[in-house]
Amino acid sequence: MTLKTTVKPTVNLAEFDQTCRLEHEQRFTPERTGREVDVLIKVLELKPLERVLDLGCGWGRHLVELKKRGFENLVGVDVQGAFLEPIDGVTNRERLVRGETRSWRGGNGLPWVLEESRFDLLTGAQTFSQPRVFPGGHTETRTLTRFHYTLAELARLLKNAGFTVTDVYGDWQLNLYTAESPRTLLVSRKDA
Repeated sequence: MTLKTTVKPTVNLAEFDQTCRLEHEQRFTPERTGREVDVLIKVLELKPLERVLDLGCGWGRHLVELKKRGFENLVGVDVQGAFLEPIDGVTNRERLVRGETRSWRGGNGLPWVLEESRFDLLTGAQTFSQPRVFPGGHTETRTLTRFHYTLAELARLLKNAGFTVTDVYGDWQLNLYTAESPRTLLVSRKDA
């Protein structure tokens, strides 16, 4: 997944990034991260001396947990710079083809967000509009575009980079990958 962020000039990026961090902390608890890292260690048969690359690492929550467990050779890559200051699976593209979605979230000290997304089948781009109402009443809108790849495209990209896909799962419970799966978790090995 490649994430391209475009922001209207009136947005206070520091406040927006702090809000995103708080939203992620509420959703991605230490317990959830621990369970996901348990799955990674099991499926990948990871040993503490092996190198781990986390593409689209966000704030590096999986890497931080791996570090706590004795892993040393860790690298995280993300295109959103604010995510990397403290140093998840790819979204299932097939699930996005249903069209537009709309959801509200917020409260507990966080701004209210109406997130609307639209998926373009031709380009593979999912565009989000996120109007936010902050405590105190001021509003800001952020627009983000994410480009999603099919499973075949991801496998081809990995192959071109010298990797072989060995397994594909649809979620952190290691269920089979289907068009309805919330995630695309690819397990790949570097070719000899």
